[in-house]
Amino acid sequence: MNLSEFYSRYSDEQSCISFLKNHLEKKVSCCSKCSAKKLVWKESFAGWRCAKCSTRISLKSISFMRDSNLSFVEWMELIFLVLHGKKSRSISEILRLSRQTRHDTVSYAVKKIRQELIDTKLKADAEFYDLIEFDHDSDEIGLNSIDTPGIPTTIKIFIKPSKLKRQDQIYLEISGKYHLDILSTKISRHLSPQYRHKKLCTIKIKNEESNSLPSTINHLWKKKVKENFIKSVKGIHHNLSLLFMQGVLNEYCFKYNLRNSSLDPLSAFMQLFETNVRQNCGESKTT
Repeated sequence: MNLSEFYSRYSDEQSCISFLKNHLEKKVSCCSKCSAKKLVWKESFAGWRCAKCSTRISLKSISFMRDSNLSFVEWMELIFLVLHGKKSRSISEILRLSRQTRHDTVSYAVKKIRQELIDTKLKADAEFYDLIEFDHDSDEIGLNSIDTPGIPTTIKIFIKPSKLKRQDQIYLEISGKYHLDILSTKISRHLSPQYRHKKLCTIKIKNEESNSLPSTINHLWKKKVKENFIKSVKGIHHNLSLLFMQGVLNEYCFKYNLRNSSLDPLSAFMQLFETNVRQNCGESKTT
């Protein structure tokens, strides 16, 4: 799907609501307040109303779009602009291509979208594991360029091989030694009254699991992944902090894993989104 096809298909609010509803309605099987199973769709607020207690479950509230003033058509446009194309787009380019006028709004939305691109199932299904090391001292492939963000010295790579040529899938993750620094940054931003986007800094304590997977990844292949990752972020992500580096890794993996797929990126995103969304996690509002 190219840009013209996207805008002809999803140019209005109703078409975007219908698309999202078709993907998410099976996740809303009962009322979040009284557990009644009869829910009625209401166009007036784009959500479901419980036939028993009148509790509302809005379409936005069961997704990362909650707590946002952006319309559905604006969200769909930003999702498509993030996913479309092989290379990552800068916030400034997405701002220019979209109907948005504020850089901060686009930056916040893009970071939220990248958080949804994480594929923990692929990590669990991986058969090989290794570390990709970035040698900052040797200025590897312009690694210390002013246009390149502060890429960590080590990144974990998990691989799910395929019998089909060029159909292998990867999952990249920031090395565990950086988790404490990231956690510290999140806490400081949560405590700062000046920081507006606290929902981007959700704090999750996770144990550093031991990796018992075999480490037999081809050196030349690993080198190619490393070079392509540096090229994909160079000149695009300026002053990117370690806090949001995982989102960039998520986007890179998403596009890498779809490189030879017949599935369009928007449908692939919604499939991944469906596995991440929690049933009936929406807001409750009785009338």
